[in-house]
Order: sequence, then C-alpha cells, then structure tokens
Amino acid sequence: GYMSTKGTDKGAENYFAANNKEQAKRGYMDFYKQMRMSPILRQQLKLRQAETWYEQLNVTVTYLANNPDALDGLRPYFVIKDELEGERSFDQINQLLRPMKKRKQPLMWYTGTAGTVQDGPMVYHYGFAKKILDRDPEIDERSIDRYLPIIYEIDPDLPYDDPQYWIMANPSLGALLDIED
Repeated sequence: GYMSTKGTDKGAENYFAANNKEQAKRGYMDFYKQMRMSPILRQQLKLRQAETWYEQLNVTVTYLANNPDALDGLRPYFVIKDELEGERSFDQINQLLRPMKKRKQPLMWYTGTAGTVQDGPMVYHYGFAKKILDRDPEIDERSIDRYLPIIYEIDPDLPYDDPQYWIMANPSLGALLDIED
C-alpha cells in the first residue's frame, strides 16, 4: 500500500513478479486482501482481483509472470520479485530494471530460498549480499548504500538438521508456519 499511495512518481506501476502467473498472483492477492481490510485504503484504492489503481497518482498494482518478451513498455516503480531461486536467467529482472532507472526512487525487492538452480540470479544475489554484509572491499560504497541484504540461514557451525535451529533460516516458524508443516 505505501509504495502505491505515498510515492511521488505519477503513473508508476507496481508489480508482483514471479516465475509463473500463479505464484505472481498469489503475492498480489495477499496485497489485495490486506488492502481490503483497511477502511482507509479501501476508500483510496480501486481494488480488483487483477489490478489495483490509485487515482490520485495514477498508480497501478498488478502481477506478472516471467515472460520477458511481453515486458516492453512497462513503467515499474516498485517490484517484488518472488521465488528468485527458480529463475534460470536475468531476462525478466533486466526487463524490469531497465525502465526503473528513469524513476526517482525505484525499488526492486527480491525474495527466495536456496532452491536448486545453482547458476541463476539467486546465487548471484546471495553472493553479492554476503559481500555487502561482510563489508568486502571490492564492493563500492554506492552499492552498499543501495542494497539492503537480509539473509536468514543457520550458522554453518550448527547442525542444519536439528529443528531447534530451523527458526534461524525461517523466522516465520511458530508465527506463520508450524514446525510440523
């Protein structure tokens, strides 16, 4: 809601992007349901199950599947790129980042888990994030100021198969997820 109603870029487009339409829509529907629960935002936003519109700034929110050939002409301002671990290439990411450079304060938010794709964008971003957290001298200050890495993982000295440490890798255990699930 905040990036849709409090931004300064008129005509901005906000996206929930993922590898497939179902995953992208799932992220959008979580947003949609939260906006419907707020009486104030329900009045300000035109909420639909496929797209939300904020008339005052002409901002739209919707979802995108990974189809780089269909991404020309987009004007993204804020993108949540979900399930990054399943990406095999940077195609969709690059198609979204290119026009974002024209925005005053664009934001791309990546989410993902370790996954099985060992040479995709998730591996790159994980490595880059670790370098920033370790204050690697190869990383310039501008990159450090523009990239906020948050990594949840079990300390390498601890046994990964011990359930008492799983919360380190998934802080929603016990709050959103039961450990039995």
